[in-house]
Amino acid sequence: MRTVLLDAARRTSAVAVLPAIAVVVALASATGVAVPVAGSPSACQVEVGRAASPATAVLGQTIRVTITVRADCASLTQPLDVALGYDTSLAMGGSRIGDMKRSVPAFADGLDMSRSRVALLSYHRNVEFHAELTNDRAALVAAAEGLFPRPGSNMIMALRGLRAALQRGRDTALPETAQVAVLLVGSPHEGDAADVEAEAQRLKDDGILLVTVALGGGADLALLERIASSPEHVHAEGTSALYPDLLGHIAGTLGVIRLIGAEVRDRLPPDMPLVWGSDVPPGRPVNDALVWRYAVWPPGGAAITFELLPESLGRQPVSRGGVVELRFDRGPSETHPIPDQLVDIVPVPSATAPPTATATVGPSPTATQAPRPVYLPAAFDRACSPRRKGEDFVLVMDTSSSMLSRGPSGEPRLTAAVLAASRFVDALVLPVDRAAIVTFGGEARLVQRLTANRAALQFVLGGLFQFHGVGSRLDLGLAAAEDALFDPAHGYPGPQPQTDDPQRPRTVVVISDGISAEREAALALAAALRLRSVAVWAVGIGDPPDEAVLRGLAGDPARYARGEPEEALQAVFELIARGGCRE
Repeated sequence: MRTVLLDAARRTSAVAVLPAIAVVVALASATGVAVPVAGSPSACQVEVGRAASPATAVLGQTIRVTITVRADCASLTQPLDVALGYDTSLAMGGSRIGDMKRSVPAFADGLDMSRSRVALLSYHRNVEFHAELTNDRAALVAAAEGLFPRPGSNMIMALRGLRAALQRGRDTALPETAQVAVLLVGSPHEGDAADVEAEAQRLKDDGILLVTVALGGGADLALLERIASSPEHVHAEGTSALYPDLLGHIAGTLGVIRLIGAEVRDRLPPDMPLVWGSDVPPGRPVNDALVWRYAVWPPGGAAITFELLPESLGRQPVSRGGVVELRFDRGPSETHPIPDQLVDIVPVPSATAPPTATATVGPSPTATQAPRPVYLPAAFDRACSPRRKGEDFVLVMDTSSSMLSRGPSGEPRLTAAVLAASRFVDALVLPVDRAAIVTFGGEARLVQRLTANRAALQFVLGGLFQFHGVGSRLDLGLAAAEDALFDPAHGYPGPQPQTDDPQRPRTVVVISDGISAEREAALALAAALRLRSVAVWAVGIGDPPDEAVLRGLAGDPARYARGEPEEALQAVFELIARGGCRE
């Protein structure tokens, strides 16, 4: 039986007992932020070490210090109570409602249902509760069949419904349970946005983390970014077929506490100064300490080396105290001391008189032997290691009229291209990477300049059909891509990532049928990009695409992919976005 929430008078009174998370889902991507969590993430397996060499050194001889930090935090999870709230306004009808229904079991499969519970509600003009908090997956999936489009779109009632569903489950939740409310938004609110913001603030004041996700291009993404607990808790997806993938991803990450960065601080002894330039990676001097900050924690841990120059004799430590502070995407940070090590500094040996020479009998001459080869040990490391530096990408999407023709699946080819591009964006390592989106038909548009905001990228992809037009000026699309990468007027609007440098890798991915009114100009622009150390990839769409043009754009057969767009881009993002090796 379904219960309908008609007004605020039926709300359950607030009982602030447990920390809660509210997730407003408007289909976009997120990165971690501070989330209420019970206790410290003490399940990390942390190893911190220090080595100093040599253990005995002559005064004036440098001491090499190595600090190593390894942290295995894969087991950090917490149980969840989740309230899913779906937009079932008329705008969400057709195939979208079916894809929303399929996303419910995908979300449940991403959770540990033995420790977590899920409630299901939908909203239009009012709110309907389809399932109270339960760990019964079958009951939850059956309740999802009740999702049905109806008139209206009232986000205020949706937020109230999420809060009420979570409050009703607090008395039966485990003490360490975090509460999560997920609201999927596909249409604009019918009313004052300020009232929505006020209702969202009540959720957050109740200890609820608010995460928003935009379903397609109909949602007000700016409003969803304002009401979320942080920009990193905004999700977006423009292709309804990917709703289950997104909800499964959200479920798989909500209960996981991730190690996202660290700070290593080591205080130097007063009579053992640093040898400037010896610290690798370079540290930042702060008073009497050296500080290393890791905005993105290296998967293999950190290794730091530097040299000290002793200025006094005796046994003495190589540090006055060091500490490693691990930072997580939620909850408090965790500190670990760096063990110290003693070294012996001895005086320079005094000079002695040279020994008196004595006569020696020379050896008898012997026949000279032919030289024999000597084999020295050698090691070669040609292993393929993943990309660690951030990279700038530009997706150049063909939105000409030819892309509206039907492919083998019966869908417009642009639909398949958007689906593949959406998967590519999901695979980027944000916020270390950045991406921009360019469309071209008879003219080119930079529809999204370089950004590390996954939600913004997915939101633009969801509305790509509005940019289709007559003509095909691939050359203008490449020119716009070059501006996106190099023109300061179109550059990244926010602070540069820590990994940014003049040699930052740059890649352009062209998704097109290759038809161009100015093919020679397009080939010349692609060649100019490659001369500026920009890798150009070409993905051919159509039956058949103009492979001569696309291969010419790439300049390397290894950077041209042919076939269905999703399969073609799969190879591209496996190789680039997820850190594959290149020649």
